Amino acid sequence: MDTILKFIADNYDRLPLVVVILLVIACIVGAIAYFWMHRPPKPATQTVSVSVTQNLNSPNNNSTESKGDETNAEKPDLKSNIRILFIDDDKKFKIVRILKNAGWSYVELVTDVNNIDSPEIKEANIIFVDIKGVGRKLAFKGEGLGLVKAIKDRFPDKRVVIYSATLDHDPFDEGFRSADDRIRKNAEPYQFESIIRRLFK
Repeated sequence: MDTILKFIADNYDRLPLVVVILLVIACIVGAIAYFWMHRPPKPATQTVSVSVTQNLNSPNNNSTESKGDETNAEKPDLKSNIRILFIDDDKKFKIVRILKNAGWSYVELVTDVNNIDSPEIKEANIIFVDIKGVGRKLAFKGEGLGLVKAIKDRFPDKRVVIYSATLDHDPFDEGFRSADDRIRKNAEPYQFESIIRRLFK
């Protein structure tokens, strides 16, 4: 105690400076302690688990398909639900067989129709019509184009696609304009499939 008193007496003229320094140090220490005690808590580490389940027995699972393949985007039940009708006087039109082999469940070909309300037309979701050689039973002047116009008038929601070996027909013909799409008869089989997928997106 005597030592402290002696130090104060010897340094009396410097005492205010010492007090100020001590106060500054005390404030700094107090501020550090305050912020340390009131710091925000660290967020709890969250573990998110993701479960991916793949049905390997699904008929739509095909690991060999590329990501950019158009079939990946199609509705899973498209091939098993869409009813496809070809009206073509060529009984051996190869596209019908190719579509069946590609997994399309309902593909039918008739050489002509006796009336617009025939069961084949009523049940079909999409109808491909050859514009030459059909529509004769109903005496359409434009043959297939007349048939297309009649089908679209009677069933506006049905998709109708015209095809022929040549598509150099009058673009102003009502049957031509009423079709949902058109394709050459000798087009690649995948092009027929592409039309079906596009019209049922």
